Amino acid sequence: MKILFIFLVLVFSASEVRAQAFESEATMMGLLAGAAEACGAGKKLDDYELIAGNILLNKAPTIEAQKKAVFEYSLAKIKGGKRQKNFPIISCEDFLEAFARQDIFMATVYQDGTVKLADGTIIPSNKGKPQP
Repeated sequence: MKILFIFLVLVFSASEVRAQAFESEATMMGLLAGAAEACGAGKKLDDYELIAGNILLNKAPTIEAQKKAVFEYSLAKIKGGKRQKNFPIISCEDFLEAFARQDIFMATVYQDGTVKLADGTIIPSNKGKPQP
């Protein structure tokens, strides 16, 4: 996990780090997904995106917040992929090894979209709930 955090910090220049010190969860997840895609993560990336997508959509209180999270994730995924391809901070081999050890892979996604994280936290599904 430390390698992934270092990767995310180094992805940005010093001024960007200060300006974006508190990136949203969607952005952080997107950056990792982009780098994983650039390194050919395959099925592991598919699993990650299934879990991450449910987490982001379930945490969003409104449809607008869901749209914003998806947009942020997508932009960050592009950025993370380009950075890993053009200016790799760590080798893909090292990145993929660290990527595969993330706690997110110990989460369970239930049929209704509810996510149970490795620490036991339940993120209930937003499916079927009226949202403004």
